[in-house]
Amino acid sequence: MKQRLLNLLVKNAKNQILESVKSHTIYPKVQPKVGSIVHCSLYGVQHSGIYIGENTIVNLERTGDITAVTPKDFVKNTTALAIYVACDAENNVLHSEKIAQNAVHQIGKKLRYNVLINNCHKFTAGCILGDFNNLNLTFTALNSVIKSYFFNFGFNFNKLLNPLVGQVVDFADKLNVNLKRKNQNLYGVKSQNKNHISKSSKEIYWRIWDNEITPKNLVKKFIKT
Repeated sequence: MKQRLLNLLVKNAKNQILESVKSHTIYPKVQPKVGSIVHCSLYGVQHSGIYIGENTIVNLERTGDITAVTPKDFVKNTTALAIYVACDAENNVLHSEKIAQNAVHQIGKKLRYNVLINNCHKFTAGCILGDFNNLNLTFTALNSVIKSYFFNFGFNFNKLLNPLVGQVVDFADKLNVNLKRKNQNLYGVKSQNKNHISKSSKEIYWRIWDNEITPKNLVKKFIKT
């Protein structure tokens, strides 16, 4: 059993490395738009957030702070070589002004961060759904939320687990866990293009955001190793 698990982890790691190499060498690179979903890959662990324009990403940090950061700060203290942007099969960037606005309204809040029950993927899914009491706690669940939002397709964990979420929130209230903070709209979201809805495929493709955090010499060195 342990050997099977180890083999599965090794296989997944190899696939992610191969996909990363392809992203740097084959797949086209993109520029995010206001309301894009982004993540950085750490070979097995992902960190996600929402792009709100002007080279700024809103994310939930391990401290529990919801902050607006630069791409460099988004990958700070990680091994990430790139930031990825959610796209459709034709490499069109998926984005929504409403998602950006939901993210902006959360800036300045502080949550009780927990990698298992209150993490960055739950926050990112909350920006998409407009419901921050969801239980989309994994990167796989986040992908399903993105598919459901943009393609009206895919399994939404939030619908199934919504009754359980209510119970969890009620329990937290009884323990006097105050998870609500006054909204602080620190950034204004400028008007952008309307949502792009893919007509060719209902799958999510993560393409590299071509910016300053992806040094070309480092990429070449990575590919050779």
